[in-house]
Amino acid sequence: IVERDGAQFNADGEIVAPAGERSRYILEHGSPEYHRGFQEFMRNPMSARTAMSTTSANGGYLIPFTLDPTIILTNNGVVDPIRELATVKTITTGTWHGITSAGVTAEMVAESTEVADASPTFSQPTINVYKADAYIEGSLEVVADAALSGEIAGLIGEAKGRLEASKFAVGTGTAEARGIVTATSGGANSVAGSSGAAGAADLVAADIFALDNALADRWRPNATFLGNKAIANKVRQLNAVNGTPLNYAFWTDFGGANPSQLIGYDWRNVSNMDSTIVSGSNDDVITLGDVRQYYVIDRMGLEMVYNPLVLGSNRRPNGNVGWVAFWRFGGDTVYSGAFKTLRL
Repeated sequence: IVERDGAQFNADGEIVAPAGERSRYILEHGSPEYHRGFQEFMRNPMSARTAMSTTSANGGYLIPFTLDPTIILTNNGVVDPIRELATVKTITTGTWHGITSAGVTAEMVAESTEVADASPTFSQPTINVYKADAYIEGSLEVVADAALSGEIAGLIGEAKGRLEASKFAVGTGTAEARGIVTATSGGANSVAGSSGAAGAADLVAADIFALDNALADRWRPNATFLGNKAIANKVRQLNAVNGTPLNYAFWTDFGGANPSQLIGYDWRNVSNMDSTIVSGSNDDVITLGDVRQYYVIDRMGLEMVYNPLVLGSNRRPNGNVGWVAFWRFGGDTVYSGAFKTLRL
């Protein structure tokens, strides 16, 4: 146990006993023993000479202190099924290496005819991992009074999830993971949408079927639709084609943990994909493909470092402490042809 500025810290830098008047009040009035004593006093107040209230002088000081130290997050959060559906590999180096092949082509051959050479060719996709971090800093006072250290892991874990969700969907591939949408939009795997009313950019039912038609048979049995919730709601409103109601199987809702299906494929919401369709812009709104062909690469280990002495610009302690987490990850498609992305 180390004592500093009236507070006690253990070997991991965690507060054992905070400092200050407020801290002493919390320790004295928040213990189970004090709670029991207060309850006994309320049953037999003895010589109380004035009406009790929450005013400090009339009993407010006696009220037990109860603190819920749980930090309630108020950011928008994300929905990210990509890590769940993707192929995840853990490595101990900076680069993952794989092997792909188009396979062997068989042939029909006539009698006494030399056969063709069908030896396969191979490619070696590589996916690099890149460093990410999350840093939290606080004054000695707020750390002592708020018992912040117990919430650090949860805060950093939530931030890690939000960062990775963004990169797996729309990461650029430059010093970061390349997202599924980035890898499959604007090129051979991009499907152009149909024109909506008055030629404006819009989503029509024919676009959904065009994605299915463009996807090769190999990838259909395990294919999944990926799209923002707002786009899913637009698809739900495509209730007719040329005035004829769509078949009931166009969009099928299931309850509980079962995802909805669109023309027979599971639909999974992805927060970081396009949520709006704007005329004159390229909006990559829906991806259909076998998400197992997207590889998430984790470099083994996440390092958490506690800094008990943050230095100011003059290299002197500034009264703050900090926590920083480092980890490395990457992601990319091993074969982009396993996906088709609708561009409007």
